[in-house]
Amino acid sequence: MRISVRQDRNRGRFSAFNNFEITVIALQAMILFALFVLDVGDSIAENITRRTFDGQYWKSLAVVGFSGACFLSILLASMVRSLTVRMVVIFFFLVLLSTNQVTYQLTGGYLDTEYISSLLETTDNNTLLMFLNEYFVVLISSLSLVIVATLFIAYTPSEARLPTSLSIPIPLLVISVYLLHMVMPGMNVSKFSPSLFALPYQIPMAVKMRNMIGGLERVPLVYEGQFGESVEKIALHIDESIAGPSLTINGGPEGVTPFLSSGAARQINFGLATSYTNRSAPSKLLLRAGLSIEMIPDTTYTAFTKPNIWQFAKKAGYRTVFINAWPNLFQDFVTAKELALVDEVYGGYEGNRAYSDFLAAKTLKKILAREGKFFIVVLKEGVHWPYANASPKDWTNFSPVVKGVEFIKMPVRKGGGEKFISKTQGLIPLLEEKEEVALLEELYETVKSNRDKGKYDSGSERVNSYLNAVNWSVDYFFRFLLEGLDMSQTVMIHTSDHGQYVDPHNQKSGFYRGHGSVEDPKAVEGIVPLILFTEHPAWREKFEKAAKVSFSKMTHNRIFPTITQLMGYDPAWVKDTVGKTLLDPAPAERYFFYGSSMFRDDGVRKMIVE
Repeated sequence: MRISVRQDRNRGRFSAFNNFEITVIALQAMILFALFVLDVGDSIAENITRRTFDGQYWKSLAVVGFSGACFLSILLASMVRSLTVRMVVIFFFLVLLSTNQVTYQLTGGYLDTEYISSLLETTDNNTLLMFLNEYFVVLISSLSLVIVATLFIAYTPSEARLPTSLSIPIPLLVISVYLLHMVMPGMNVSKFSPSLFALPYQIPMAVKMRNMIGGLERVPLVYEGQFGESVEKIALHIDESIAGPSLTINGGPEGVTPFLSSGAARQINFGLATSYTNRSAPSKLLLRAGLSIEMIPDTTYTAFTKPNIWQFAKKAGYRTVFINAWPNLFQDFVTAKELALVDEVYGGYEGNRAYSDFLAAKTLKKILAREGKFFIVVLKEGVHWPYANASPKDWTNFSPVVKGVEFIKMPVRKGGGEKFISKTQGLIPLLEEKEEVALLEELYETVKSNRDKGKYDSGSERVNSYLNAVNWSVDYFFRFLLEGLDMSQTVMIHTSDHGQYVDPHNQKSGFYRGHGSVEDPKAVEGIVPLILFTEHPAWREKFEKAAKVSFSKMTHNRIFPTITQLMGYDPAWVKDTVGKTLLDPAPAERYFFYGSSMFRDDGVRKMIVE
């Protein structure tokens, strides 16, 4: 009798649906399934195929079972009686899915632990504001679609609503992802888990990774040899997002580097070099750590434990100086323990972005004028997107250009109310306030007197904006820096963290991937300039000969050993222990790394550069 009553009740429930409600429920289920496939379908198929091919049939079944449970839990939670539960589950499912898809469109890969850790290192309020300004329309459109989809999917006819207790599997599966990672790390469950379950695990693990890196200790530098002839002052400039082929001296468009092309800078041009990676933080870390490319992927985090460039400099008797033009000091894997090895740290400028590199240049000139041995690393802001904000508004040799910030007010990057911060103990402002004002006035006048609107046109607004920024940040930077500078006892090495692909067809808005592609990168993402400046007679002669032989054949991997040799370390010891220098024959093969993580075996791949 009970069974008969229950069957009648269920028959009555479903017969209460009209055709419209049945269509809505079916459409909701199909949309959820399509979104699920979009979110994690490729990863599920890849895992099943790979594990089946390897004969791991039980793992293939586990992937199917766990993924199926994830989808079923989302579907059931979207139909429970509690409107709050339905809205929360669906909204976060769509938001996290959208976040991963946005990341994929920008980088070619999805968010994982190492990438999130890198974002935690490099992202500050200004970076977020720049991102919002660059992609404001697209992000607002995406959020609108998420809200509309949430409202549609959350609508459930009252007769079809299920007990709210059926939403309990959602938090249980989130916990399961974490536990399965602990018990079976080889399964990498987050790879085939929807973003709703994977990201809540990846974010705390990224924080854990960041804290772990900050706690690593470097081993002491052991060198028992003699120090030979050294250069009194050595400076390494690490620029941002400079594509080597964009410079006129490297075959780029006319008008990008007229000062360098004139020969007035007397630079020694090694042409196009390959960067360590196509991403900022790993490349900058490796340039400071001097890790050999043969040691990548760095699964043991050796880049944080081996003797770095600061230890080599101090061992050789140099006073160490770090000049950071970025407002956020602790980014690009810079840690407090690393800065403890630096005698003078300059940074914290939060004013007009277009002038931050010039404040760094002014500080560098003051240090180079001092007596004694100095080793300096300069992190430039360069031409990081949005390109229109990387040079003064009226600096438009190339036009028409993409307009700068329009949608969101940038409180400290707008160009007014420049200020210094000194939250880090021992942080020295790039310039004193009076000096800053005088310098900015000088640069403003320079812009007014040197602007040459519309002389060149690449045919693309985005490319024009990029070339204007390179012209300002590289060519005019060196015109400003080298003026009146005594280079007889100084060697400066200039390169960029990675290159940049500027799509001429992507004019103004929409997603745009210029570097850091996790999959299918453009070769130019890993091709950077490599330029030396010196008037030291002996070293200039050596580098000029090497540049002729190895023009456009060198790599980032040669910079660290070159600096140690300039410091006076025995050349034979450097070659055997540290690596080959720019003075040695060029490598037979050049490549850069790309991928989601340089710390995992499956996190990076090589891209060969011809």
